[in-house]
Amino acid sequence: MTSQGYLTAGLAARIAEVQAVLDLLDQVSMDEAARVVAGALVTTEGDEERQWMLLPGGEGDAVGEVTIVSPQSPVGRALLGREEGDEVQLPSGDAEIVALR
Repeated sequence: MTSQGYLTAGLAARIAEVQAVLDLLDQVSMDEAARVVAGALVTTEGDEERQWMLLPGGEGDAVGEVTIVSPQSPVGRALLGREEGDEVQLPSGDAEIVALR
């Protein structure tokens, strides 16, 4: 395979990955929820206050004060299905969900 062929194959694979994430994002509800679901903005308070947004394809990148994590990540799994006031065990330690949008 030529170098152009490798580049084309690599770009096609990346496009497929991005399309898969976009398809998952179409399933995210932005309605206010009583429980943590994909698309939720969650504020936790432990040693420090942190904000998390659960989005498919999230890789721990920070956007301002918000860390974007996937529902399958350790943080995402700890938060999914929880409610405001619940105690959660995060990789960084125990925290309480103090706000949920």
